[in-house]
Amino acid sequence: MKKKISIGATVAIVLLAVVITFQVTYVAAGSRYRQRLDEWEKSDFSGRYAKLVELDSVFHGLYAGEIDEDTILNTLLRAYVASSGDPYGQYLNADEYAELEREMQGNGIGIGVSVLYQAEENRILVLRAYDNAPAATAGIRHDDIIVGADDTDIDRDGYEAVVNAINGEVGSQVVIHVERDGEPMQFTVTRAAYEIRTVDSRLEEADGKKIGIVRIDSFEISTSDQFIAAVEALLSQGAQALVFDLRANPGGELNSIRAIVDYLVPDGEPIVHIRDYEGKKTTYSGEDGHEVDCPMAVLVNGNTASAAELFTAALRDYKKATVVGVKTYGKGCIQTLYPLSDGSNLRVTYGYYDPPYSDNYDGVGITPDVTVVEDIVSEQGNSFYLRATDQDAPLQAAIAALTSDSAA
Repeated sequence: MKKKISIGATVAIVLLAVVITFQVTYVAAGSRYRQRLDEWEKSDFSGRYAKLVELDSVFHGLYAGEIDEDTILNTLLRAYVASSGDPYGQYLNADEYAELEREMQGNGIGIGVSVLYQAEENRILVLRAYDNAPAATAGIRHDDIIVGADDTDIDRDGYEAVVNAINGEVGSQVVIHVERDGEPMQFTVTRAAYEIRTVDSRLEEADGKKIGIVRIDSFEISTSDQFIAAVEALLSQGAQALVFDLRANPGGELNSIRAIVDYLVPDGEPIVHIRDYEGKKTTYSGEDGHEVDCPMAVLVNGNTASAAELFTAALRDYKKATVVGVKTYGKGCIQTLYPLSDGSNLRVTYGYYDPPYSDNYDGVGITPDVTVVEDIVSEQGNSFYLRATDQDAPLQAAIAALTSDSAA
């Protein structure tokens, strides 16, 4: 729906709503935050955004066409966060946040992809095409670049228009236009409800030893239960060693990674140290009374990031796993989501998480114990666990590390 309202007034209202929401959320956040908030509340909104108000007034007075205020406002809010200096900050409108919540709970409606909008290049990069979801079934895969949907084009119509065209009712169809290795392609996708499974596993045998292979796509709320069930099943089938495949895993929900590491490491030992924006440090330790004691390996690559790097560092800190692959992404900071008054959300970096005993890896990454270089794009896209072992050099190296005499 297109509405005619004044952007100048709207900007002031939205910014005030942000202040109020932060105040409620951080009622006991600390003196430094309170000081920041007080200073911001006293700032001159009209002076700070005078040029924007002036531009808005002139544009409304002169423009001969119809103005879509919702699109303008969403674009302004995204630009505000994108230019803030927070490389992981993001504004999510109400619909985008609702979709994110569904994904974190393990449920999805639509075509079944996780994407990253890269504003500088004005492109939508497919981070994951969820297995057994509509997009993957149609042929869309990791690293595809979405350039349009139906009759929309990202260069002509913008990001919002393409996303709106992708969303739709269950059972309806959409034509997704992508570029893959520079070549244009299109896929007809039928929208549907789907379960987001972030963990898959299988049992293999090598040199007389049973090896459990666990692939983790990301760490969502449901991932910890899926992970523990998968490991328990593999161990009950006689697995003597475990490979955890975290290639192209972008991270995810902190409580999920805490529960998973807690399940694997000794009880009472630190899992992660959180340093917030005030410098306050909080340590979370194992408390579930459980530990898995068998040889392990972790597969990583340049797209292994955030919580996935914490998993890797924690297992290496406890000398539980050999790390195989190439250096990881290097994201050791943590974000949180703040609800705004209209159901939209602000994702903002508020601190860092440190591994149990090693240094923070933000901007540095984690160097593997065994380096094996590969091209992560394959016929199966990001579904590494679908590859045959004899076609997966890093997996072969991980299994070799677990079946060597020193790992016995």
